[in-house]
Order: sequence, then structure tokens, then C-alpha cells
Amino acid sequence: MTEGQGLPGGWRPPGQDQTWAIRPGCVLLPGGVLARDREVVIRDGLVEEVVPSGRTSATGIPVLDVPGASLLPGLIDSHVHLTFSSDGQVVDNILRESVPVQLARATGNAQRALAAGVTTAVDCGGITEVVVALRDGIAAGRLHGPRLLVSGAPLTTTAGHCHWLGGAADSQDELIRTMRSHVAAGVDLIKVMVTGGNITEGSNPARLQFAPESIAALARECERLGRPLVTHAHTT
Repeated sequence: MTEGQGLPGGWRPPGQDQTWAIRPGCVLLPGGVLARDREVVIRDGLVEEVVPSGRTSATGIPVLDVPGASLLPGLIDSHVHLTFSSDGQVVDNILRESVPVQLARATGNAQRALAAGVTTAVDCGGITEVVVALRDGIAAGRLHGPRLLVSGAPLTTTAGHCHWLGGAADSQDELIRTMRSHVAAGVDLIKVMVTGGNITEGSNPARLQFAPESIAALARECERLGRPLVTHAHTT
């Protein structure tokens, strides 16, 4: 349930350190089993168990009864760009907007994702300081949103795909140096643009942006520093 969402009879969940339960119309269990007549017990803010309906109310635990609802585990979106707009003017907006404006958009996008059931999201490319600040604000409880893992600005070439996010590096040494600076800034993973992309004018989606040996060196350094490496790649 998200804050501000109406609950039956004005019911409010107990505090994070208390135990309560939800009785929905159906529950999606591990393995894809859809079960009815179940209650989901929450203790200290975490799901503890799923039990047959009636068991928790018999023990005096507060129960939220929502017979018209379906309860399922939080969704994971493994590829989002929270600082991007959906108005077809992504590049123009990024180039003209200030950091506070981008943070406001990213916050709104994160909250819409949470309201849709996404409880973990991986941001695969944005202004580094914006997405790191958003991730940390959510983790600290200052903002509502899903748990975030962020890559910061993707590693790309000068004039390469998404160079306008600030992650340009041309030589192998520059690629490694930029990657290390991202790690120092606190990113959770590294994103590299192996090829050009469609929203960056002048880049070539059908051609490599980096030599294979440079990508291999980057992968080794990511492994050494404990950061997963994800790639944008339109070709083999």
C-alpha cells in the first residue's frame, strides 16, 4: 500500500515494529501459484509468512481485509532511466535542465514506479549525481520510492550514445579512469555503451564504439572493484 492510498474504513497499518496481516482476495505465491483464503503476516515491516485465513485474527493480530485485491511480491524493473522524460524530447531536456529539475523528474518517475508495484529498479543511465542522490534519499527514508541500484552516466565515446549524460571516454585508459570515478561516486553497477544508439544523433547503432580489448579490460576492472557490468549493444 502506498501512502495516501485509501484503505477500508480508514484503516492504517500498525507501526514498523508491530505485527499485522493482510487478507486479500488472492495471493500470488512462489512458483506462480494463485491462492485464495490466505492471510499474509507482516512483522517488523517484513513479510513473515502466508497462513490460512482466520489464523491471525484468532490470535488478536490486526487484519486488513481487502477482498477485492490481489497481493503479489514486489516487481523488479531491471532497466529504467528515471531522469528521462516521456515527451520525445529526452536529449533537449537533459541538456537544458538543472540538477534540481532533473531530480524532481526522477523522483516523480520513481514514485510512479512504486505505485505500479515496482519495489526495486535498476537505473541504467542518468546524470550520476542525480541518481545517486535519489537512491540515497529513498534509502534514508526521506523520499518515497522503490529500492534503487544506479549506474550513473553510461560510459561512452565523445559524441557517442548518451554522451550528453557525461560519461565520455575514448581511450582504454580513459575508460578505466572514468569507471573508477563512478565507483568513487558510489554507483552500484557500471553501464557501457558498446554500440551507438537511436536517440543520439550521429551515433551508429550498428558499429562498436570501443575495441573488444577495451571492453575486456573494463570487465576485469569491474570484477576487481565488485561492480556488475551491463551493456547497451545493438550488434553481435
